[in-house]
Amino acid sequence: YMIIACSDSRVCPSNVMQLQPGDAFMVRNIANMVPSYDQ
Repeated sequence: YMIIACSDSRVCPSNVMQLQPGDAFMVRNIANMVPSYDQ
């Protein structure tokens, strides 16, 4: 799994999803934004 979360989150997404360390790759960025990518 890959989780994209806000860096200012006060709740850890892995705790909410009941994941163990190493179960998912977590990316935390400002405003939880993923820009579109055009080739």
